[in-house]
Amino acid sequence: MRAARSAGLLAALLFATAAGAQSLAPRTLFVDDEGAELFDTEAGEGGIRAGSFDVRLAAGVSFGYDTNVYATDGDEVNEGLATGEALLRASDKSETRDITGLAFVRARRYDTARDQDATEFGALGRYDGWLGPQDRLTTRFSAERNVESRTDIETPTDLDVSLFDDFRASFGHAHVFNRFTVDSRLDARRVQYEEDSQQFRDRNQYRGELRGAYQFRAGTAWVLSGYYNRDAFDDDSVLSLSADTVGGLLGLRFDLNDLLQLEIGAGYFERRYDDGPAPFDGISARAALDWHPTRLTTVRAQLLRSDAPTRVEGAVAKIRNEARFEIEHEWSRTLLFTVGARYVQDDFDLIDRKDRAWLTELGANWSFGRHSVLRFSYDYAARDQSTFGRSFERHVATLAYIGRL
Repeated sequence: MRAARSAGLLAALLFATAAGAQSLAPRTLFVDDEGAELFDTEAGEGGIRAGSFDVRLAAGVSFGYDTNVYATDGDEVNEGLATGEALLRASDKSETRDITGLAFVRARRYDTARDQDATEFGALGRYDGWLGPQDRLTTRFSAERNVESRTDIETPTDLDVSLFDDFRASFGHAHVFNRFTVDSRLDARRVQYEEDSQQFRDRNQYRGELRGAYQFRAGTAWVLSGYYNRDAFDDDSVLSLSADTVGGLLGLRFDLNDLLQLEIGAGYFERRYDDGPAPFDGISARAALDWHPTRLTTVRAQLLRSDAPTRVEGAVAKIRNEARFEIEHEWSRTLLFTVGARYVQDDFDLIDRKDRAWLTELGANWSFGRHSVLRFSYDYAARDQSTFGRSFERHVATLAYIGRL
């Protein structure tokens, strides 16, 4: 099972999507997109049996206040908004496997700023299981229609809303050789924007990574990984920004039973373009922490530095530096407090420019009865950009009621 925990930590390193402080518009009411926080707290209770699957349904509505509806710097519009969401999840869990299917739809509606109304929906399927005592397989497929958060550095602020389709597939395999563990992972992603003016950002992304970990003492292991990444833009008619990245990292992993998991690593990458610009290289780094200082408190932190594609004028690539921090505390079986923060800095190649974004969140969840949850959240976001008119600050406070089956 230690290999299972290390594989989960690797996933957190590669695809950090922290539950809190991630997106202001709109955002899930259910803490994470798979409803784990909502359903798993009462495992074995409620739900509908469909063969070996446990089927659960939740629906919620929230009312809140947004201080900067259009994400502008000056002449801010503030007004109330309502968000509704429904989530259907089917899961089949055993000692050796976890199969999950999920579908969701969520929508936001403003009082008068109707051009900011938006609807998201999607579905995913996931398999996570042990093929044998030493082999673990994970697969995941998802298709979603999402709203791009305006806090993301490259999201345009001159559009009403930035809608995009997001298709993903991933395959992972881990094999344990006593003290040595080998993890391999393949990922594919398609990003496609609805707005004609944004279709120059449409792209396919492919990634493969091979990682080896050698445990040289109890709870401590060396970790070496190599990866290949492909960013392929649909439109390369003006300047070819499609590129291949090759990189590697060396680091350490610490695993103290169920109390603390920490992995840190640093390395080098080189990004080569299909045509035109000279190669772009630099230092890459990853770190992830999952710490349980008490039985009721969980601390999570993530750091990431890597190259990333961009369509900012004058630049051909960027280095994204990202830090996340989150604390969850169960005051009681029915009351959960959360606090989270995220910082992003993009350093662009060829142009002397650094763009930044900050996000923070405070939240509280109160479960009363077996089927009802009240959730309060306060979010603050700010974006600091060199481009005139694209910096802003925003506060959103919401109170939600969720009914669950």
